[in-house]
Amino acid sequence: FALEPQFFIYMQLCGNIFLNKKTNIVPMNLAVGAVNSLITLNNIEKYYDSNRMLVNFAGVSKGFEGEQVQTIKLDELNINNHITLLKIDVEGMEYEVVMGAKKMIEKHKPSIFIDINNISKTEVAIEFLKENDYIVRKINNFYADDYLCIQKEKYKTLEDQLNTILGVEI
Repeated sequence: FALEPQFFIYMQLCGNIFLNKKTNIVPMNLAVGAVNSLITLNNIEKYYDSNRMLVNFAGVSKGFEGEQVQTIKLDELNINNHITLLKIDVEGMEYEVVMGAKKMIEKHKPSIFIDINNISKTEVAIEFLKENDYIVRKINNFYADDYLCIQKEKYKTLEDQLNTILGVEI
């Protein structure tokens, strides 16, 4: 599954899936959060130089008009396949996404990659993952801090595999 709330980017996603002949990706024009609701995103044409599209979450307006998008909890997607990886890149809504995916995380114990531009709201989500036996490793890059979160029981196996393959310790 690939969820993208901004319609313009969603259409690009669909085009990429088609051009690359991928049949195992289900695109959805939805936002993800802790509750089912409507949010308003900035029109991408106005703010194309920035990814920060969130304008109105849970009825709190931040001053611009834009497109309304349905927000859903990941727990309510009814995904039957085993989930091994969850990538979260949601421009400040990391906590909301993790809270809306609690059951999924507890059931599938996926590895989780979180792209973070503002750590203040994300600390609670990171603490939740640590409390659920995740090892959290910070990955530094040029403009943001990213985190790789791996369930403890899977971490030792991964660590051993990387040590064997790469000859390095993580």
